Amino acid sequence: MLAQFLTARLSTAIQQVNYPVHHGQPNPAHGKFFIAGSIPDACYDRERGGSFFYDTEDECAQAIEAAGVTRYQLANCQWNK
Repeated sequence: MLAQFLTARLSTAIQQVNYPVHHGQPNPAHGKFFIAGSIPDACYDRERGGSFFYDTEDECAQAIEAAGVTRYQLANCQWNK
């Protein structure tokens, strides 16, 4: 059971940065969208060590779909289809 949990794929989900301050400074990513869970390779920013940031949820969703993912969770916790 533990092996299945450790090798299971996570869902792909869109999240929004809701922290206006980061390390005591204005957060430049505040309000932007990013991908959490299983991040498609084309959406992964190796320099940052996580998803690229996107200005809109629609732009983020388009990047996910362009990478071949058909089912993912939106920022409001609903599924895309």
